[in-house]
Amino acid sequence: LSVFLCNSNQFNGDLPSFNNNISLTNFQCSSNLFSGELPSFSSCTQLVTFRIGNNQFNGSLPSFSTNTLLQTFNISANLFSSALPSFNNLTNLVTFNCSYNKFSGNIPSFSGCTSLQNFTAGGTLNAWTGTVPYFPVSLLILDIDGASSALLQFPTDLLSNLINLTGFACSGVKTSAPNTI
Repeated sequence: LSVFLCNSNQFNGDLPSFNNNISLTNFQCSSNLFSGELPSFSSCTQLVTFRIGNNQFNGSLPSFSTNTLLQTFNISANLFSSALPSFNNLTNLVTFNCSYNKFSGNIPSFSGCTSLQNFTAGGTLNAWTGTVPYFPVSLLILDIDGASSALLQFPTDLLSNLINLTGFACSGVKTSAPNTI
């Protein structure tokens, strides 16, 4: 199995394991009613696209550090909680979206994601804390808009280092002093 697409159905319950599908490149099951903890995809080392947004997955997010070919990662609008694992070794990652979950703690570093262009981590339930990390110069969109449960500090040179940035959104984010952008 290399492609699994089942978007916009009424599938529900726990997602079965796909970890022995080592040739899986595209996994999409957005806009369903899947729930429970997300199984590991660590053996799916050919995975390029991973989209499971708009479901009811919960618990901790498993590591995707072995999925080094990953380009698109969207887990928005679920119920994932705890800290976000590291994605810093995914040099092919272009789009990352974890908005509208229940993550807490620091936003981890994405500076090693040298292809990253779009980072979205907003939403009212994500309770980020700490300093917003530096991102690679490739970043075009930085969106933590609406993260009203977050308490973040912005490095003074964050935006000046992002020379290719075309969009920045952080409305509704609580900030801790000192804060200048």
